[in-house]
Amino acid sequence: MFYVILYGVISVTVVSLLSLGGACIGPLMAKDAKHRWLHFFLAMAISTLSSDAILHIIPQVVGAHSHSHGHSHEHLGSSSHENVTAAHSHSHHEEEDEIMWYTITSTRKNLLRLSVIVLSIYVLYFVEFFMFYRKIHLHYCSPSTKSPVKSPSGIQSSHSNSSGIEDNNNGESKEKPREEGGHELIHLREEEEDGGEICGLKPRALIILFGDGIHNLVDGVAIGASFMISLKLGFITTIAVVCHELPHEIGDLAVLIDSGLSMVTALILNLLSALTAYIGLFIAIVLGKDEEIETILLAITAGMFLYVAWADMLSHLKHDALMADHWMVTSILQLSGFTVGFLLIFGLGWFEHLLEG
Repeated sequence: MFYVILYGVISVTVVSLLSLGGACIGPLMAKDAKHRWLHFFLAMAISTLSSDAILHIIPQVVGAHSHSHGHSHEHLGSSSHENVTAAHSHSHHEEEDEIMWYTITSTRKNLLRLSVIVLSIYVLYFVEFFMFYRKIHLHYCSPSTKSPVKSPSGIQSSHSNSSGIEDNNNGESKEKPREEGGHELIHLREEEEDGGEICGLKPRALIILFGDGIHNLVDGVAIGASFMISLKLGFITTIAVVCHELPHEIGDLAVLIDSGLSMVTALILNLLSALTAYIGLFIAIVLGKDEEIETILLAITAGMFLYVAWADMLSHLKHDALMADHWMVTSILQLSGFTVGFLLIFGLGWFEHLLEG
């Protein structure tokens, strides 16, 4: 347990310090090439998250029904597939007396465990949905945002230029919401009302900080639950979290500065929101002493990783593909990121004996 806490704290500290990474890495990127680097980082993040979930965490969730905390845990990789096969084989040789609808067989137990993955994806989706709805509500319900003006014929004027400015019949213009860079589908710009600040922060900054705090809390749970299984799985999960936090933190820092905060203030607030990962870590360590809860935490981790990779970051990556670069350049950058991320996680599994031994 000592090593679980030690390596868990070290890993969470590394992840938390990534909140300062935007200040170090951002200026090093040439302005014209910044979105290209983000293409690579996002693709690598998607690959590491999904590879960790599918190659390591899900097999552990399905096959981890016989380990104990006092002994070394089951190896993953090839042994995980053997565990899954054994579980299926065991289910065929179970007592054939009479399996009622409420009987928990090994097959049904695995089905329930995998259902937790699906449930966690749904929960994360609706959390993000309501945050996005709140963002739109703050934008369109602010007094400074006017509703579209209709022409005498009742049809909204649609004369617009390439910069996204739409003219109405009074000769006024207003900016249309645009999709840019995958960071914000709708930008809440300086037109936010001056009196709407809370504790000196605009609503947009509060939403970013709150969402980041919840996100880091879940990351801490993921790291803690993984280290409770084995040191190897803990290190692999930490690497996956690091890879997806780096582009995430760079984007968050840019949004906070754009909302009117200074660089120093944005860094401090970003770091404070990252400290919730320690709370998640110790929640996982305390709850993970129970074997079944440990498995459920791993299932939630897998669901979170798959959701963030496929539903969140992948959609951003697809929106970014519509930007200035030639499709071939974009394809090469994304393919490189996917390849590096997969080989990193696959290699850790292939040489797992070096980590365990």
